[in-house]
Amino acid sequence: MREFGAVRPVSKQQIEDFLLAVRLNDDAVDGSRPLELTCGVRSQLIGRCCLESAIDLDQSFCALRWTNPEAAAGACAGACAVDEAFFVQSASSGCLAGWRRVIADGGPSLAPAWWTAFLTGDDGLDRPDEHAPPSFLDLLLALAGGSQLQLHVRRPSELATVELLRAEIESLHEQLRHLASERRAILDSLSAAAVPTPGLVPQAPALHELVELPRWAAENEDRIVVLGRALQAARKSVYTRPEAIFAALEILAGPYRDARIGTGTRKCLDDALRHARLGLSRAGGEGTLASEDGYTVRWRGERLVLDQHITKGGGFDPRYILRVYFAWDRQSDRAIVGWLPSHLPTSLS
Repeated sequence: MREFGAVRPVSKQQIEDFLLAVRLNDDAVDGSRPLELTCGVRSQLIGRCCLESAIDLDQSFCALRWTNPEAAAGACAGACAVDEAFFVQSASSGCLAGWRRVIADGGPSLAPAWWTAFLTGDDGLDRPDEHAPPSFLDLLLALAGGSQLQLHVRRPSELATVELLRAEIESLHEQLRHLASERRAILDSLSAAAVPTPGLVPQAPALHELVELPRWAAENEDRIVVLGRALQAARKSVYTRPEAIFAALEILAGPYRDARIGTGTRKCLDDALRHARLGLSRAGGEGTLASEDGYTVRWRGERLVLDQHITKGGGFDPRYILRVYFAWDRQSDRAIVGWLPSHLPTSLS
């Protein structure tokens, strides 16, 4: 499946033209019955497609979604599995209209017929935008919550710059991971080659301070990812035992990761947790976390749920309890830490 679409600024008065263009030029309509677009939230069967609509003319809001089950299942090669359209009032960019399509592999990346009709005489501003517009569900949630959308239109030159910057950032991250891995190998070899001096008592490592966390995270990025919001939360933390935070992160980057990728055992992980007096459990109890505030994060375009945490202490006093919330990323084989060190509430807490 491939996804693409387009967004463009429009005037508030154009919503009627938008709805008329959809009614007269909908690809799924076979002429056997008129397309009904009325205010409210509803669904209707149009040919082989199911059309879902959410319309509120008082708010200049219209979101439409056509679903073709056969294309989604791969039965129609090159067919449109999902076709979406919207006309909304953005908080920052005035009114915007757009479309979004999910096409089965091999399908043409063409704009829908109604979009071409709507833009007639607008100097070819219907070029597809590789940055897909918001989904029908995103729009529906915005309508239900009474919130305005944070959307803006990027010009092609801006899109090219964004792609170059994204590629450069990813390249720098890869270099950082490589350097961190080399640094760790050098330190391990030096430690293995060190000859102990008779009568010299080994010194315990200095306790970590939370101001060191960003540097630690950068140096260990090949083993673990500590997201920016977790680093920000750590800076504001009042937790009294920062060394426990680093112990938890070391376990996630070491024994936990080794157990997940098969280079270590669960026993080694349990021993490390026991030695550090830490616990490892599912976050949020038995309830679902996908809808809870704070429990979902974005990582490389994917939505991850922080469904596990390392724990220490009980209660809710942020000075004395530790919670390190994370998700496991199967693509990079790393724990993604999205929050620490305080407790994240759920609707049940």
